Amino acid sequence: MVIDCSQIGMGFADLLVVTQDNELILVEVKDGSKPPSARRLTEMQKKVAARLCGHFAVVKSKHDAQAVSMGFKMNSGVDYMRETEPE
Repeated sequence: MVIDCSQIGMGFADLLVVTQDNELILVEVKDGSKPPSARRLTEMQKKVAARLCGHFAVVKSKHDAQAVSMGFKMNSGVDYMRETEPE
């Protein structure tokens, strides 16, 4: 299940995903076609991510989002609780 949370603001993620294993993961969607500097998390997003102890993912494509919905797998290629690109 995926719930659109993009209108909440204040650093809250764009999506709330309930995985097949019933885990809740907040997902921030970044446009993979933009340069890395335009895909960085805002300061508020970083604070939210830090409070969630790993249940926060940054995705850049539909494939990434599908990987999150299939389960919280660290080896899926999705960035969990870190920047999509180094600063």
